[in-house]
Amino acid sequence: MKFLKKRALLLFWIILFTEIVLGLLKLDNWRWFTKPLLIPLLMMFLFTNIPKPGNSLISKLIFSGLMAAWIGDILLMFSSTGYFIAGMAAFVTMQLIYAYTYYYLQKKRFRINKRGLSGVAFMLLLSIFLFKYLETSPLFTGFAIPVAVYIGAISLMASLAANLSGAEKISDSGSLYILYGAIFFVVSDGSIAIEKFLFPGIAGLGIIVMLTYGIAQYLIVKGFYKFQMIKFGLILFFLFICMYPAISQNYPTADGDATLRTKKLYSNLFRVMQKGVLFGHQDDFTYGTGWMLEPGRSDVHSVTNDYPALIGFDLGHIEQFSPYNLDSVPFNKMAELIRVGFERGAVITLSWHCNNPYTGKTAWDVSSGSVASILPGGSKNELFRQWLHNVAVFIRNLKSSNGETIPVLFRPYHELTGGWFWWGKGYCSAEEFKALWRFTVDQLKNVEQVHNILYVYNVADFNDQREFEERYPGDNLVDIVSFDAYQSADVMDARKSFIRNNKMRLSILTDFASHHNKLPAFSETGSENLPDKEWFTKTLHEVIKNYRVSYVLVWRNGGLKTPGKGGRQFQPNHSFFTPPADHPAANDFRQFHSMPDMIFQDKLAGERIYN
Repeated sequence: MKFLKKRALLLFWIILFTEIVLGLLKLDNWRWFTKPLLIPLLMMFLFTNIPKPGNSLISKLIFSGLMAAWIGDILLMFSSTGYFIAGMAAFVTMQLIYAYTYYYLQKKRFRINKRGLSGVAFMLLLSIFLFKYLETSPLFTGFAIPVAVYIGAISLMASLAANLSGAEKISDSGSLYILYGAIFFVVSDGSIAIEKFLFPGIAGLGIIVMLTYGIAQYLIVKGFYKFQMIKFGLILFFLFICMYPAISQNYPTADGDATLRTKKLYSNLFRVMQKGVLFGHQDDFTYGTGWMLEPGRSDVHSVTNDYPALIGFDLGHIEQFSPYNLDSVPFNKMAELIRVGFERGAVITLSWHCNNPYTGKTAWDVSSGSVASILPGGSKNELFRQWLHNVAVFIRNLKSSNGETIPVLFRPYHELTGGWFWWGKGYCSAEEFKALWRFTVDQLKNVEQVHNILYVYNVADFNDQREFEERYPGDNLVDIVSFDAYQSADVMDARKSFIRNNKMRLSILTDFASHHNKLPAFSETGSENLPDKEWFTKTLHEVIKNYRVSYVLVWRNGGLKTPGKGGRQFQPNHSFFTPPADHPAANDFRQFHSMPDMIFQDKLAGERIYN
């Protein structure tokens, strides 16, 4: 106890700045150890330095407020909306306890003084301005009441703190500490609102939130202890504000030598994710219901008068030196359509239904030993190096009209937990799959010198985090984590099951992504031929609406059947996953397009994601 009595505050500052450094370095896993220690250290300081800390009402109030803050800290470490609301409730409780404490300190001679009136006027104007500004954001939908309650609580707390500092016969040192603590709380919580609803992902704002919050709690505790150390906290805060531009960094990519546009895309996808979910469609520019390779045509555009924000293409058969992919799309035409999408501001994602290099058959040939055969030392390793070279040449040569290399999301070996591809879970060990991933990234990045790729790790079915991460190759080899899931039937039970299962998976995915500093995505989904005419608004949106995911992509619409030629082995069928203009689900799809948290190309264009 003697040690903590003298050094609890020093430990508090050490832990606070460790927390900030961990945030700057994106080492979020370690923050689970630092953040929960902050409030207990302040409580320990009070407990060891105040005589009979449990005997006075003031002590009981401040300890109760700190306990509410500690609960809020823990809840806000989780990423879902439910935890955010619960965390807000805990901090509302804290603000109300602090507000009553400030009133109680001046209870015997309480009256509104000039400083108190100034505090009321300032908080009223600030609250009205902030609330009106927040209402302009689509992310604010559904949060008006809880935010209004929180603004009311913090305004009451700050106004009573101001009044306390202006009261007669109240310790100047203690009351000023409390006033400055209230000001830092206003700055901290205002920054939270700005980051969450107006400028999500803005560099450094989360660190400012943590620093101002820590200083606020420190000042309030010191105010109760009535000890003048205010300058130290203020100096550290303003030092940090001056230093931050020099030490801040973007989200690091798996390829440290990635092009500037690729790094900007990755960082901006994190920022845009706070505003909504990008909608993607496989082969949207390439073919659709009853047509193929018609310039400017898109089934999504024909219904919504807007294009998808993310466009998917597949590289299957590029390994065979074929001029066409497995869906009959010429690779030279694919490169042209990728350029069109990039110049419209869309994101490009590439999958690869790679033939089995061990047998020479399709990706769906699950002969055992396939993965082992292509690893270094395997019988097909040299062949697979050539196949990766073909992929590298295509991706490296994706250029805009002015010759700039186009960044892409690359999703090889997708649905790796499934049993239908040769790289699937049942046909290689976890270590073999990780070795395959490492080999692929090394070949593309270091041997082929391809630096316009963001690497996407993708699973199919999983029921817990252990399954999801069993074959995860490591943070230094992955940029985006994702899963695929389809609804296979139109009955209500299937809808309920799809919603329940994929909410569970999104919870695991977003939690994993948050702790590993990766971008989460729902990279393939759909309901074939849309037997449920409200599938987009009542099923898909219901699944994703409460989770921060970067994008959701639905599968392709079947193209025009043509006689096979030129090495084409597969062709699109007549199924579809976005509705034709005359389909009963078209109106629902238009409503889905209009939802404030859904981002199509027109909305994405204003985000300048490559800049």
